[in-house]
Amino acid sequence: ESAEAAAAAAEVQLAAAEAARQQMESQLVRLSEGFNRQVEETVELQAKLRRCQEGQADLVDKSVARSWIVNFVEHAERRKEMLALMAEWWGFTEEDLLRLGMLEEAAPPPDLAPDASLSDAFVHFLDREVLIAEAEESMPSSPGAAAARNPGRAVATRRTPGASPS
Repeated sequence: ESAEAAAAAAEVQLAAAEAARQQMESQLVRLSEGFNRQVEETVELQAKLRRCQEGQADLVDKSVARSWIVNFVEHAERRKEMLALMAEWWGFTEEDLLRLGMLEEAAPPPDLAPDASLSDAFVHFLDREVLIAEAEESMPSSPGAAAARNPGRAVATRRTPGASPS
């Protein structure tokens, strides 16, 4: 009887230990799943943060912009210098620089004789337009390709601050 009682007690303890093991395994699975969700959420949040930081890389602090504009208005004698600095820091486009008068359009090179007739000038114009269209079709898009696509057309040249237009 005592051996049977000991065996029965051992079986009860074994069953309790097995139940505890199963409960611990179940808890481990739940904790692992929770941890994995937190890791995934952390990765997503880091990606969002990175995108936000990249999106704000080109933004200028309001107080800096306000200070530059106030200084621009207050110091008329240094406006060209300040405008050149703003254009450089803020990445003004060529169109922006043209609009501000910081670039001037160069005249196309004269490729017609001064005494050419109107019909000769028109034929020359049509020939040039055909060449431009063909060049645009065959050129890959790149930052420097615009000038190559438009031979004979106006080309923007940078004006130095304080220099008078020629």
